[in-house]
Amino acid sequence: MHLDSVKAMLGYGSEKRQIEILIGNFMEPLTKILSEMIKGTLKDKYDLRFRSASYGEDLLESAASHIVDMFILVLNNIMFHAPLDPNQDRMELSLQLLNQLKTTYEKPIIALSGWLEDTSFIERAKLSADFFFPLPLKKDGFGDAIKKCLNILSD
Repeated sequence: MHLDSVKAMLGYGSEKRQIEILIGNFMEPLTKILSEMIKGTLKDKYDLRFRSASYGEDLLESAASHIVDMFILVLNNIMFHAPLDPNQDRMELSLQLLNQLKTTYEKPIIALSGWLEDTSFIERAKLSADFFFPLPLKKDGFGDAIKKCLNILSD
């Protein structure tokens, strides 16, 4: 009998790899939709763990205190308690958060935004994020991005 067959019979190595996903978004229904889309894409291949935060400061705290394998940030749906510079708008702060998470943790990031009027905002988001999607979201492209993020984790 082949060694892999024996391992499978004994349940050896049957534990799924745990993937921690941190979602930045204040709209709970959208967070649930994104989580379900990820679950649907990955089926039962992984032990998926989701956490979410509405505020940028809470995202940073959660990333610092927990293992995070992947970030999903809805840039126009992240709030901030108190900007250091009162002249900065929320979208600019979201871009700074995106960049800080990428440079600090070097984990895959999928950024989404429903605010698409400013093309320079989109271009700057694409510089730090591994993938960028406009909202409303198309399921196929998002699913492919999730799979590519898992490949990035494996490398």
